[in-house]
Amino acid sequence: MPVTTNTPHPCKIRIIKSMTPFNRLHRAMALLGCLLLSMASAKTHVELILDASGSMYNKLPDGQSRIQAAKDVLNSFIGSLPEDPELNVGLRIYGAKTVAGTQGSCEDSELVLPIEGLNRAALQETVRKTTPKGATPIAFSLLKAAEDFSNDASKKLIVLVTDGQESCKGDLKAALDAFKKRGIDVDLRIVGIDLDERAVQSFQGLGTIENARSAGTLAAALGRAVETVARAEDRTYPITVQLTRDGQPDPGGSRVYLTNTVERTRKYDLRPTAQAGEYTATVPAGSYEATVESPGQERRVYSGINVNVGAENRFSFETRKLDNKVKLTLGSTTPLAGSKLEVQYSGAPELGEGWIALTTEDAAEGSYLNWEAAEGASGKVQFTVPEVIQAYVLRYHFPNPDGSLQTLGQSAPFTPRKAEVSVKVPAEVLSGQDFAVEWKGPANEGDYLTVVPENAPEGTYTQYFYAGPNAENQLPAPVEAGTFEVRYISGQGNTLASAPLKVKLDAYSVSGPSEAVAGSLITVGWKGGGANGDYVTVVRAGADDRAYTDYAYTKDKPDQKAELKTPVQPGEYEIRYNTERGKVYARAKLTLKAGTYGLTFPAEVIAGSNLTLQWTGPNNPGDYITIVPKSAQDGQYMKYAYTSSGNPLEVGTPGTPGDAEVRYMSESGNVVLYRKALKLTAAKYDLKFPASMQAGGHVSIQWTGPNNPGDYITIVPKNAQDGQYGVYAYTDQNPIVLQLPRTAGEYEIRYMNDQQGNIVVFRKPFTLTAPRATLKAPASVNAGAMFTLNWTGPAGDGDAIFIVKKGAPQDARDFGFDLTEGGQVEASAPETPGTYEIRYLTGEGQVLVSIPLIVK
Repeated sequence: MPVTTNTPHPCKIRIIKSMTPFNRLHRAMALLGCLLLSMASAKTHVELILDASGSMYNKLPDGQSRIQAAKDVLNSFIGSLPEDPELNVGLRIYGAKTVAGTQGSCEDSELVLPIEGLNRAALQETVRKTTPKGATPIAFSLLKAAEDFSNDASKKLIVLVTDGQESCKGDLKAALDAFKKRGIDVDLRIVGIDLDERAVQSFQGLGTIENARSAGTLAAALGRAVETVARAEDRTYPITVQLTRDGQPDPGGSRVYLTNTVERTRKYDLRPTAQAGEYTATVPAGSYEATVESPGQERRVYSGINVNVGAENRFSFETRKLDNKVKLTLGSTTPLAGSKLEVQYSGAPELGEGWIALTTEDAAEGSYLNWEAAEGASGKVQFTVPEVIQAYVLRYHFPNPDGSLQTLGQSAPFTPRKAEVSVKVPAEVLSGQDFAVEWKGPANEGDYLTVVPENAPEGTYTQYFYAGPNAENQLPAPVEAGTFEVRYISGQGNTLASAPLKVKLDAYSVSGPSEAVAGSLITVGWKGGGANGDYVTVVRAGADDRAYTDYAYTKDKPDQKAELKTPVQPGEYEIRYNTERGKVYARAKLTLKAGTYGLTFPAEVIAGSNLTLQWTGPNNPGDYITIVPKSAQDGQYMKYAYTSSGNPLEVGTPGTPGDAEVRYMSESGNVVLYRKALKLTAAKYDLKFPASMQAGGHVSIQWTGPNNPGDYITIVPKNAQDGQYGVYAYTDQNPIVLQLPRTAGEYEIRYMNDQQGNIVVFRKPFTLTAPRATLKAPASVNAGAMFTLNWTGPAGDGDAIFIVKKGAPQDARDFGFDLTEGGQVEASAPETPGTYEIRYLTGEGQVLVSIPLIVK
């Protein structure tokens, strides 16, 4: 029999007929949590995608900035997520690194936290520190998100929080197809922040979409997106605050209350416990700031307090009178919107990680639009002034050990001055042509001017130039006819001024021969255009509009003619007048016919020799003839000669005997246009020299071989890899004399070719024995006298005979005599009497023999 119980289900909700915005907020948070709780009964992966584009600085109708509302709601959402080992939550942010309109802004999307487990602290801290800056690359973010998820059977959810539509020309539907291609089934929930109608329409058919215009309705929209999946009741969690004064428990009499940062009208008083200075309450999960009012003390506000599911939620605040009252001084009280504002600070704590926040005058403590680290007791930082004209302040925050924040100083409020911006362009221009742009504006960092279709979404851009003293002040007109706008866009991504522009299609035509030999040169003419990036080319009929082969730009060619090399493959083609932006303005038909080819040469030649051949062909630019092994793939080549060099031609053959091909080719893709077989026969090779010799001497080598170009003879150790070489000489003499290595051992003399990859075509081994030498001279001679000295030895390069003091170092070279033919040297004795040595010294400094000599 089933057992019944009255215990409330953790995901059952109480229906309240009259529900306040705060009730809706926390009901929404509970609904979100319960959706994930129900999903997480199986393994679940959730990716939050947060919009950090420049427009997130704009205010909602209730006065709060979009980015702050998103941060507060997301941090509350993260805090309310259920504790479940099967739940994995990641965070992707776009637009936070690169200013809109600059290079890379449409790829500015980063998975800042992977979808692995639930790291609440990292998620909340990352959301808190996010600063809006760039474009809105939603499609690119979804494409990357498809790579973020594992391809498994787990449940998958994407929550996209955005204030605008795609601004980078991305295809949202194609982006979602990336999930299908990977076999991933994902549930996409789009939560809009003050979207206009066009933005809402752009998301239709992609997933569930809700649009919010305040922090409360934003949270409720998140809840409604999941209401059909799971229902929940409101839940509260205990929070404990410990007050201290000079490190000791607070003496009492203080009031402590929490203010919800999403719904600021809702406050919670904490009650004292039996523990001195301790206060407690139960509140819904979410983001709060704490206010402490103590007798005789300044009112203190602590921000950055997150009440999280499953956390201890314990905080400690020091209530003594502030020792540090940080002074913040602005470089200007009326800075220009979008400009740089210098802020000086003094009186800050010497140690610690303080930071200065830029925020609105009425913003909650700890909230900010931008922030900069403030190191040391004093210094200066720089902020970019927001472009929304309203009152702002700067606050110095200092972190407490428990993660909460205290505000130690605030600047006087300031309101930016609106910049005077205007744009002036011609009423009508021809397609693709450059036109002048007159503009007036602040030329702040990142400001630029661009031309876009009329009523294009904010953040859209095409061709552009940066505003500044060295600006180009001209833009290329779009390639299509129609109505457009030239916009002055700020570095924060807002359109500050615009001017209408009508584009009229120019009259284009292109001409050339109706037939030509494939691979030949043709003359192409045209009319119209001549703008930057316009060009003529020849492509296959029906090829993509962006396809091209050989091309010539049409600008600065008054005769409107150019010479083009046609493709080498016969067939039906088109001559096109094109633009680099992918528009074909005009086209003309062209038939390419095959040329007549032929090759005449002997049927057999020795491998590695030069082949003299006659050729027949169109002799198009880049035509050449090469000889390769028959097995070589088309496109490969070895030695070659251009047909433009003459007829007949001489071309080197491969060094390996076997079947080969002589190929007539074009360097346009290295296409083989004609081929003919060639037999490569082996040459006769031989090397004659002694089988055993002394190391360090010379060897005379008698060789037999074809003496092909690049043939040479070298000496290497017997175990040397093929392709290695030592001392060598080309086969332009016979015999060849080479210096032998000075180390005894087993060696080879090899016949090689350096034009065939240093191939070894013949080899013969020999042995080197240890070098020996003898010296014969009188036992004593008179000082300065001449005497006869007889010697034997290897007589290698650098070998010599020296007379040195007895016991001199081995490398001593006092009195030297070169070796002469016949083994006899006429030597002169040293002028100073004494005891000496006569030494045979090799070129590498080795003494092979030594005899004594007395000089009288």
